[in-house]
Amino acid sequence: MNGNTINEMNSETVQLQEKKQPNSEKEISSLVGDEEASVVIKDHDINEFKRSSNTFESTFNLVNSIIGGGIIGLSYSFRIAGLPMGLILLAFCGVITDYAMILLLKCGELANKYTYQGMVEKAFGRPGLIAITTAQFVYPLAVMMAYNVAISDNIPMVFVRTIGPDTILANRQFVNGMATLLIILPLSLPRNIALLDKFSALSIVCVFFYSLVIIIRAGTLAPLTVPSPDAWDFARGGVAQAFGVMAFAFACMHNVFPMYRALENTSIKRYSKVVHSSVALSSIFYVSVALAGYITFTDMSQGNLLNNYCPNDDLANVARFVFAFTIILTYPIQVFISREVIEVGFFRNYAKSWIRHVIVTVALIGVATAVSMATDCLGLVIEIAGCFSASPLAFIFPPICYMKLKSKGFMRRKYIPLWLLAIFGVAVMILGTTMAIVNQAGNCAFTETQRYWCPEMSQRHMLFNSSSNTTAMPLFSSSPLPGNSSS
Repeated sequence: MNGNTINEMNSETVQLQEKKQPNSEKEISSLVGDEEASVVIKDHDINEFKRSSNTFESTFNLVNSIIGGGIIGLSYSFRIAGLPMGLILLAFCGVITDYAMILLLKCGELANKYTYQGMVEKAFGRPGLIAITTAQFVYPLAVMMAYNVAISDNIPMVFVRTIGPDTILANRQFVNGMATLLIILPLSLPRNIALLDKFSALSIVCVFFYSLVIIIRAGTLAPLTVPSPDAWDFARGGVAQAFGVMAFAFACMHNVFPMYRALENTSIKRYSKVVHSSVALSSIFYVSVALAGYITFTDMSQGNLLNNYCPNDDLANVARFVFAFTIILTYPIQVFISREVIEVGFFRNYAKSWIRHVIVTVALIGVATAVSMATDCLGLVIEIAGCFSASPLAFIFPPICYMKLKSKGFMRRKYIPLWLLAIFGVAVMILGTTMAIVNQAGNCAFTETQRYWCPEMSQRHMLFNSSSNTTAMPLFSSSPLPGNSSS
């Protein structure tokens, strides 16, 4: 999720009555009413309505929207689903994400409402609005929790490498709290965070960098790891949770309508080409990186794949820092989304209040940080985030809204694919969430993972307990380092 989300949430209550895009605050007010316009219109929103993108720019923006921090957990999804099944699931997730995005646009056209909330409200009234608002609140909150865990995973390792293990900065809870208090909270407090849009292009560069590290290390570390006998099994029992991780990685429904409105000479047929190209490119990239990570560590792949790399691996430590830097900059956008949902849902008819703004912001960040301190398992968090919150937005709401808007009858033969998609989404949501919670002990037994490919390291907890010096791992090496064991 990136800066494009800001425009969706800023204009979430704007209900377009015609496809002509308004060019002024006066025109927008005439569409939504003066009272609502006074709440949702900001200067940069009006400029957004004037902005247009060609097909290439729209494709780049959508790829940027799809590819994000979720890529770090895809090798883990292969581990819990099995490599062949994982590849099938990843391809399937890309296909139905593509289908659901086009379906969402068709729903907008049928409803003549070009925001997610407006479209669902048109289809199901007030209950639908409450349901979609809840889903749009829960998903970014879950993303915030995942980001906090990822920060706790990566930053302490960088400090251990640069300062040493005998420092308070090696404590994940301390680093999590300080990063939240000193960086994330100040960045999240401004009402207008459009400045963070400028980091959109930078974020995709960062993603490509730490993805390149994963691919490079596949060549240097894979010869040192010994797969278990069942590492190449066709399928395993974590199929539902694995699909949740993939749904988390592909989550981009929040950006469908803003990007559709931004495309010049926009039409569903024209934007469909953008969607097909973007999902195909993202899928190829995901498969390449996830496969490289799994080939390297097989059934030892962690929810945060960067945790698998040696603490003294300087290239991996740069990747850890870049990854943490990226999510710190995108964290305020998730806060913005949840905060705007609360404002629109509960305080639409109240005057803006800076005190309420601060209280809501602090409460959201406080909840996400507190929950994240209770676990060090990023895999568990993204499983639940993907199954419980991403699946409804991607696979449940679009088909049921289309059937409701298209006709009054749901039981028609031509709706069988839509029913299958909705039922599949419900199954992933319920089964995946349940299994993620039940199996968390098995999937998160991180301290027992033997990292025999790292010099003087056998277990992750030794990173924080050992005071011994380590030898730097060369940036490019395919031979075992002194002290490595192959057993």
